[in-house]
Amino acid sequence: MSFPTCPRSRNPASRTTQCRWFASFAAAKTPKAAVSQLAAWLTAALQAPEIEQKLLIQGLYPAGLCGEELAAYLRDQFDDFGRIIRESNIKAE
Repeated sequence: MSFPTCPRSRNPASRTTQCRWFASFAAAKTPKAAVSQLAAWLTAALQAPEIEQKLLIQGLYPAGLCGEELAAYLRDQFDDFGRIIRESNIKAE
């Protein structure tokens, strides 16, 4: 899974492409209705022409992933970076 409009930067020393992203999260026990309302508000804000234009000027491309779609993306990222860390034998110091 990837953000279709996300510009990617390639690090010549790496085999990966990188995509910077931001997300909003709610506490685990937040009622689904509240999460849905927050998602609707955030999505509407990101799609507002004046907000979208300000984001684009900064090189930010709103994608609007929510709920299970965002969770799946995060799992993919976790798996991909976990594999890279294991294969590269990267250790915390």
